[in-house]
Amino acid sequence: MANRWDDLVNAETYADHVDDWRVYRELNQALATALHRDGEVASVERMLDVGCGTGATLEAFLRVLPFELEVIAVDSAKAMVERARELVPDPRIEWQVAQGEECAARYTNSFDLITCGAAFWHLDPRAYAAMMDALRPRGRLVFNVPVAQCAREAATRHPIQAAIADLLAEQRGTFPAIHPRFDRRAFDVLCHQHGRSCAWTPFRWRGPQGALVDLLKIPAMAEMVAPGLSQQDFDRLIRAAEGRVDRDQSVVVDWWLGLVGTPSR
Repeated sequence: MANRWDDLVNAETYADHVDDWRVYRELNQALATALHRDGEVASVERMLDVGCGTGATLEAFLRVLPFELEVIAVDSAKAMVERARELVPDPRIEWQVAQGEECAARYTNSFDLITCGAAFWHLDPRAYAAMMDALRPRGRLVFNVPVAQCAREAATRHPIQAAIADLLAEQRGTFPAIHPRFDRRAFDVLCHQHGRSCAWTPFRWRGPQGALVDLLKIPAMAEMVAPGLSQQDFDRLIRAAEGRVDRDQSVVVDWWLGLVGTPSR
């Protein structure tokens, strides 16, 4: 997946989607609000943003965190980091190109805050333990996961998803691949093993289906939705699916906001 994301056109398309539809901006603002509500904002001196993408999560948190802040932002795709550096030219940020688990493993007891916006379920599960070890005793890990990516949890199926599935079945006799699932129960156990606990808060994004359609037009989505298709074939698939849905139809996408915090007792 990293190779798909590591493309300047892809990074620009992703950044445009963030600005045009504001889905990720709303999600990141919800994360920042959750941290602020937790009451630990003023004590944050050092922050790690994992899977920084083009910087949308950083923008949300830098607005509420102290100015005297040290930030490390990491992403496995150099193209995304380069675009983020342009969009968020903040001198407090040190940019790194690396896998999230590799970066977190280099630090122990180092961060007051670790964030991961709209990327947590894509990480190698080894990253979860590494990120907890990288937290200071009162540090916080804040992230989000769509309910559709959580094991044993029901989520709304949207018309564009149904259209893609139908087209793949008609054309290739296959259905869209299912991403590796995020298991909230297993994650809660992991938190407990590290002397921590995770508070889960539901978040519902509501907006036009066109936002989901345009998200799928980001080139890197091809391997996630229909592995094995060439980019040209995937583009044709999305155009055909778009013709079967109403872009203006209101849809909802349910997410979980996770906040790993105070050590459990």
